Amino acid sequence: MNLTTVITTYNRQDVVIRAINSALNTIPNGEVVVVDDASTDDTVAILNKNFVLQIATKKLVVIKNKINLGVTGAKNAGYKVAKSNWVIFLDSDDYYTSKGGNLILSELTAYPKTPIVFFRCVDEQGKPIGQQFYKNLNLDLTTYIRHTSFGEALTAINKDLVKYQPYITQLKGYEGLGCCRIIKNFGPAVLSQITARVYTKNGRDRLSTLSGFLQRMPLLAKGHLILVKEFGIYMKLNTMITYILKAYTYYTIGSCYKLYKKASR
Repeated sequence: MNLTTVITTYNRQDVVIRAINSALNTIPNGEVVVVDDASTDDTVAILNKNFVLQIATKKLVVIKNKINLGVTGAKNAGYKVAKSNWVIFLDSDDYYTSKGGNLILSELTAYPKTPIVFFRCVDEQGKPIGQQFYKNLNLDLTTYIRHTSFGEALTAINKDLVKYQPYITQLKGYEGLGCCRIIKNFGPAVLSQITARVYTKNGRDRLSTLSGFLQRMPLLAKGHLILVKEFGIYMKLNTMITYILKAYTYYTIGSCYKLYKKASR
């Protein structure tokens, strides 16, 4: 079993090196693929300068998108070139927990027929993020639609099973729809109790920040409506109503925010 860490980045030359070093040190026999999503800063030049040996030995692969695709499109690009059985997605302003490497590899080895394994996250103070359990959980389609991964998670996808690009590029961050399609096609995901990722809550475009949430609202609305259309049969009535209400609320607020930002320039 081997593992590729895909790190997507856009204008984050100040933090992406930390994420890369974390991946190289935590999974020393793994592959790291960095997808620069058409950054306008010096990210690629800095990586080429700082990781000469790793790039030469193909421990680190750096690719640059010609146009900005958004996070889901960048993740798809990294997934396409990844050479490992499993692909894990690490944001460029996050990093692995210091003792997570062997635990991650052991966990993935234990689930060779599982399409997705979600790992738990902590914030920078070590506080767990999301609802906590005392054992691994199987997330069938109904459970995932209702609860997703019970909070922020680090996603690993089994490339031996999932041969196609996992996410919908056009939704630029709405990863849940892609996960639902994978679970429907290949069976339940697993929510692991292993803590594998330090999640930086204050990243400038996080959904956990108000501005990041407002900017993504129209695409979240679109994703919710597509989810209801495709998977409404697996939803309880109250879950379906919640998704629809959120979609129209997000679209209205997000559109107003977009107009406000345009007017204030």
